[in-house]
Amino acid sequence: MLKENPENITYLIYAGSNYKFLDFDAALDYLKKAYSKIFETGYFKEKENQGDILNLANEFFALSQFEFSEKLYSIFLSDKDKIHNFETYLKYLISSTLVGKNTEANKFLEKIPDLKDLSIEEALLIAKLFEANGLDAEAINFVYEIRRKFFNNPIIHAEYINLNLWINSKNSKNLRKIKIDSTRVNINTVVFLESGMKFIIEDRYDVSKERKEINSICDEYQSLIGRSVNEKVKIHNIETKIVSIKTKYINAFEESLEIAKREVPQYLRYFIFNVE
Repeated sequence: MLKENPENITYLIYAGSNYKFLDFDAALDYLKKAYSKIFETGYFKEKENQGDILNLANEFFALSQFEFSEKLYSIFLSDKDKIHNFETYLKYLISSTLVGKNTEANKFLEKIPDLKDLSIEEALLIAKLFEANGLDAEAINFVYEIRRKFFNNPIIHAEYINLNLWINSKNSKNLRKIKIDSTRVNINTVVFLESGMKFIIEDRYDVSKERKEINSICDEYQSLIGRSVNEKVKIHNIETKIVSIKTKYINAFEESLEIAKREVPQYLRYFIFNVE
């Protein structure tokens, strides 16, 4: 199709989309040609071409070409309700942040929507928006909550690993906000008992017994809080002892890595040599 219509913007976008998994430079070349033609011809002004504008923006976003995606998303959203195009709006905020325009993103992050109202795609974009704005501790906390909500979706486990590895590779000073003493059983730690039981110590009212979470109103919490490794405890009338304590983030990472490697290894964007 492209050979017969080398100037066709739709075909150029389609070619760029197909080539991105085979040849990054070729894909980018096709997309940049489409981008140039959109502005040379006034293509972006026509309402019936808005689908192509959005598709091209998404392709640039996928290739981390944010100066192009920011411009195209701003055009696409200019006459639309951002709430009804929320995923696109989040991609616009990430793009604008990464080209140095973060005023609107900062305002958005002051009061984000409730996680229960978000799709998995929207939630992950908000986590990435936190990271793009240098709020790495907030990103780690938020993606942990996403993982908790969508635990049965194996893809979220791969995304949890991807974001954690990326953030930790930056040696972010912002991560110092996450201070958890795992020498003893504390809030946000996971305790493993010799009996085989495991408990996640949370400071929240909506704990999940299925996920082995407990809070201060649970009997197990009172028996465990403040204890350290090798101390004997009595849980459910069973005498046992603490064999290890980890932060809930490290436990989640190890758990998610095993799930992702087993079920969706293709979604892991980093090659893991050994995380034992």
